Amino acid sequence: MTDLANSQLEILYHFGMQAMNDFTNQYKSMMPEVNFTNLAFWQLFAALRLSTFPEWGLEKSKENIWRKRHKSFVRQAINRIR
Repeated sequence: MTDLANSQLEILYHFGMQAMNDFTNQYKSMMPEVNFTNLAFWQLFAALRLSTFPEWGLEKSKENIWRKRHKSFVRQAINRIR
């Protein structure tokens, strides 16, 4: 699950929500034996690991976009846990 969650967030950063959702749906369709019940917890773990934007040397405009996408990713994961 950690690989999927990390990939989701990286795809979200670079390509947006639709690309992340397309990737996730394709991944799930190819891995029917995998239990995705705890994915939201792994998404939060990935979000903690991949949130140190100032250290990455991004342009400020890109950093702002990625922060918004990160916040959305975290919010969605939390909502799935509730």
